[in-house]
Amino acid sequence: INIDANPYAEMPLTYIWSNGATTEDLTNVTPGIYKLSLTDGLGCLNIYELEIFGATAPTVIEQNLICPSFGIANGSVDIQLSFTQPDFMFLWDDSSISSSGFKNQLSAGNHSFTLMDGNNCALVIDSFELEATIESFTDNYFSCGLDSIALNFASTAAADSFMWAPVQYFDIPNSEDAIILSPIFDFSNGTPSPLDLTLTTYANTGCQSEIDFLLIPQEDCVWPGDADNNNVVSPIDILNIALSTGSTGANRTPQSSEWFAQPSVLWGTNIPGTSLDESFADCDGNGIVEALDTNVVLQNLGLSHFSLGESQASSRTMDIPFSINLPAEFRASEQSQFDILLGDELNPVDDAYGIAFQLIFEENIVEGEKGKVTAAGWLSNGNTPWTINIDELAPGVLDVVLTRNDGTGVSGFGTIGSLFLPFKSFLDNEAITLEIRNVVMVNSSGEFLSVNPLQSSSTLIGTSVSTQDISLKYSEFIFPNPSSGILNISSTRIVKTITIQDINGKLVTHEFNSNKMINLNHLGEGTYIIQLIGMEGVSNHRVVLTR
Repeated sequence: INIDANPYAEMPLTYIWSNGATTEDLTNVTPGIYKLSLTDGLGCLNIYELEIFGATAPTVIEQNLICPSFGIANGSVDIQLSFTQPDFMFLWDDSSISSSGFKNQLSAGNHSFTLMDGNNCALVIDSFELEATIESFTDNYFSCGLDSIALNFASTAAADSFMWAPVQYFDIPNSEDAIILSPIFDFSNGTPSPLDLTLTTYANTGCQSEIDFLLIPQEDCVWPGDADNNNVVSPIDILNIALSTGSTGANRTPQSSEWFAQPSVLWGTNIPGTSLDESFADCDGNGIVEALDTNVVLQNLGLSHFSLGESQASSRTMDIPFSINLPAEFRASEQSQFDILLGDELNPVDDAYGIAFQLIFEENIVEGEKGKVTAAGWLSNGNTPWTINIDELAPGVLDVVLTRNDGTGVSGFGTIGSLFLPFKSFLDNEAITLEIRNVVMVNSSGEFLSVNPLQSSSTLIGTSVSTQDISLKYSEFIFPNPSSGILNISSTRIVKTITIQDINGKLVTHEFNSNKMINLNHLGEGTYIIQLIGMEGVSNHRVVLTR
């Protein structure tokens, strides 16, 4: 019982309760009638009678908790009591009051409530915790033909169990990441309606989240980068992009290069040599097939999806030799560039358009970089081919794509490019082997051309001549030093190759058949190592660039 005395009463005030207490307020009292004798400073006496009513407190039999989304106040609680009365009120921890035990717009965290009756008595004081279990989720998924669809989302550590529904569509409906069984749509009578699906997550605290989304039927979907729709993104996909370069059609919605199934509006024209719509070669979804689409292949390289795929339509059998032109013996100090040969006089190539292949070599014989291929020769006639080098897939493996992009093929034989491999100069009588694997070649009609890759072997001979001996013997020096960008070489020997490295030994550029002048205007200020390579060996020169 709390007493608020008149502040204007004559002090002091004296309190005498019927239970013998002399305090202003009473606490921990049982139901019953209590009398208070209140005397002021003038001796005036007032007698008050107060009654404490007994109340039976209900119990909380259930807390239905709905978890909020990550960073969003959209959780809720529904408190179920053993009994209710019309005068019950819920006082929540945000000072709001409600007549029911339902409270929404709650954020993640700890919450509390107090159940009050009509006499302002606190009957129940309780708390609960809400945990955000889902960080992100795709609103809608697309079912592409006979594809199985992998559904996944980002969850927090609070998520303890999961359930996908309707359960008959899922291989494991209570797994965190589920795969929808296929096929679930029948397109024989037109495009079917979307399927309503639900994901329910349960937190360790007992709160649950429920998310509804649509599975939208789509006969054709694009996986960005898989330009031949064969289930995996590989350098070979770049050939399909090259075959359809310049073709245009409808944009994708969403227009994205991220790795998920994206609905495609078919363009109505096929990639040459295939029955595959050219929209599959539009890897970034902007409505045009162009060089930028090759970046999506590199971005999603090696990723795969659940697809039956669609193979190229036809092939032509030819016996086309394909090799790296290694000499029987050579010095690392004298040669690091080798011709790539395709076809010969007896087996020329007719209507060549593009080629993709892997070059395999022993990583320990190469200095620093893994190597690089540049286009040169008859495949480049009338066109600037795309040349793409991919060296991050595995040690000692260089994936290469050389392809035209103008829709026209060329015929010929011999050199189509150059391979640069910076061999370690200290190797002595080292047997090396360059192997070509996984060759795919197409003509301008998209037909496969059969290629016979040849293994190339050679012996790498080192040199024991020191840099200092060479510089002294051949009066070799570079000037001016420091330099603003143009360097001159003075030497009494023939310098066949020049390499430029930064101070950390990383190859910056290289030149061949030098005219004894080097232009470094494209490089920034700093210290560089210039290597002069000839028959007699290698000399190193430190040069400082200033601006």
